[in-house]
Amino acid sequence: MDDIMLMVIVSYLALILISIFRDSRLITPLNIYIVFSSIYVLFPYYYLLNDVQLVSIDLPHLNIQYSKIISYTVVVINVLFLVLQCMSPKFLNYRLGHRPLSNRKIYLYLFIFSYPFVLSLVYFYSWPEFGEGFSRWHSFSAFGKLLLLVLFSILSYSKYKHVLFIMVLVVCVVDSARTHLFIAIFIYLLSLEITFRSCLKYLPHFSLMIFIFLYVTLSRNSVEIRLEYFFWPFFSEGIFGSYGVYQTLELIANDYSCSPLDYFLDNALLVVYKFFHNGGCVLSVVDDSLYYNILNNKLYPFGGHFFLSELYLYFGFGAALFFCIIKISYVRFSRLVPYELVPIYISSTFLIIKSPLFVLLKFILSIFVIYLIVSFVAKIFGPKESKYE
Repeated sequence: MDDIMLMVIVSYLALILISIFRDSRLITPLNIYIVFSSIYVLFPYYYLLNDVQLVSIDLPHLNIQYSKIISYTVVVINVLFLVLQCMSPKFLNYRLGHRPLSNRKIYLYLFIFSYPFVLSLVYFYSWPEFGEGFSRWHSFSAFGKLLLLVLFSILSYSKYKHVLFIMVLVVCVVDSARTHLFIAIFIYLLSLEITFRSCLKYLPHFSLMIFIFLYVTLSRNSVEIRLEYFFWPFFSEGIFGSYGVYQTLELIANDYSCSPLDYFLDNALLVVYKFFHNGGCVLSVVDDSLYYNILNNKLYPFGGHFFLSELYLYFGFGAALFFCIIKISYVRFSRLVPYELVPIYISSTFLIIKSPLFVLLKFILSIFVIYLIVSFVAKIFGPKESKYE
């Protein structure tokens, strides 16, 4: 283990300790950040440092120098979070309370009624592999999965949560959808109100969830399910999911970049007329770099995303500070939403790490629109009064 990896690990351990001291809950935005960011930082660095032979695809920009830059940036982020948590846990804290939920049974009926249709959709129109075609039915399938997650979030503190969780897991396994799987797992763990002290009590739950994650990842990539491939999903996710960061560092090394103002303009363009325009500064930069053979492939040629890739291009090495602002803003936003949506929004905080801003905004809006629809249906067809159990 070299000094840089040790520094990264120590910064993560310090965050874990302050997290335990400040907030005893296991599932928090800070802990979710620790888990996901460490996969994209530590596994590629270990792979490059030890010359592990796991990837046979040519990745010309994956090198130890760029991995060190990424590691230094993440250490800065960890230190910033550490300082903020020492000052006050309110920066990354969230409120998760129970309140009487009127018309609870109608939400359950909506879940049961929707379930067979959604399961059929994901069976016939599961999320396509990277590079495959995307049809309108895939959109309906994605909407159905999100509908179940919203209803599961609403019902996550009811006595039906265990059964509903298993039903959602079945949909995720059939669909091989890891994003929805993670959200479902975090919603369920939030409902159990697990603390660091009670972790051992839920060890069977964690073991089952890890097995399901490994099964979904390996089967989606047509990899044989064997014990020696236990760490393969983590290496593949860390390397392929973060490769765009290495590409952007190559662009910066060749004097390609965008201004901070472009960050907001590009995302505004995507929000306003996504279906007519996919451009902006990043697309121009990437197209130009491909023309001059600086990059040998488009940005993120294997799919995935890691937050530093776009932030480096727009903010340079101010990416660390801007990421902290985004993270804190999202957590503060989660305090303003209806109580029933807090579980799904908190469970989705990992999207800040592995999704572009536009995807995150679209996801937030989609959840709220679905919530308004199901709330309207519950108000129309549900009983006037119902006690929350």
